[in-house]
Amino acid sequence: MQHSPLYRVPLDLKFHPLAFVTKPPRSRAPNLRTRATTGSIFDKAFLENIEKFYSPDTATELMGPLIYSLVRSTRPKTIVELGAGYTTLWICKAAFDAAEEAAEEAVAIKRGDASWVLWNSAVGENVLDEATYAGTYSGSGAVPSKAAEAYEPTVHIVDIFSEEAQSHYTNKAAFEEAMTALAPETDKGGARCQLHARDWGEFGEEWDKSVPIDFLWLDGFNRETFYQYWPYVSENGGVCILHSTMNNHKNYAFIQELKLHQATKGFCEFELVSLVEPHKWQQNSCTLLRKVSKYNAAEQIVRGRA
Repeated sequence: MQHSPLYRVPLDLKFHPLAFVTKPPRSRAPNLRTRATTGSIFDKAFLENIEKFYSPDTATELMGPLIYSLVRSTRPKTIVELGAGYTTLWICKAAFDAAEEAAEEAVAIKRGDASWVLWNSAVGENVLDEATYAGTYSGSGAVPSKAAEAYEPTVHIVDIFSEEAQSHYTNKAAFEEAMTALAPETDKGGARCQLHARDWGEFGEEWDKSVPIDFLWLDGFNRETFYQYWPYVSENGGVCILHSTMNNHKNYAFIQELKLHQATKGFCEFELVSLVEPHKWQQNSCTLLRKVSKYNAAEQIVRGRA
């Protein structure tokens, strides 16, 4: 039995006469298929390296892969994790893998054989030309321009580490050793991960307000910490994840407070969704928030057809 391909690629795109286009369409790339799923989280050595950081009491065995996927997908440039732990290594690995992937894409774009789904691939630029002529794209070009920039994310991990502590959750040297094993070439560009032995509140007070946080993970959040850091989250699609929000009345009430604000004052300020692991009675949930106040659909949608 034959199955249809997952993606159908238009091999014969129809363009308007050159006389009506401000610039000629670019040559199309020969490679029109995306790569299969990649990333060293599928490597046994990675899982063995981070195993000692896992604790059944924290129940983050599923949060790690979830956050990894979100970072890989959204490619945030500034990532902050409040509370070091098992998820720390997943976040760092996501940043390293995404940076490596972005560098490979840049090389492929220059060669002319990048995946057709990319903004700056030959096919992507032709589609943009066509949509601009047809009037289905009226954006400023900011998104394609941003896609062409080098992706070099920085991850900030904030916790009160102690060199004398026996637990890996408070031993800064143990985290540094594991991170070095994940990315031994971090000092040569690409992604960078920095450990900060600081109190969350003090670190937040000293945060450079001109640097928006694109991805914020509050592992063990509290109301005061959220409101301290929420203003720093990027208004252009910044993501914030709160852990363990549905397993006690206090946290649940706080999420209802956010939903009430969204419904009455800030409907266009952020999106919110909570996920629950129904087989657990504690550490069983997370809530994702995404700021959307500066979202512009014209920047994203380039054509009306599927």
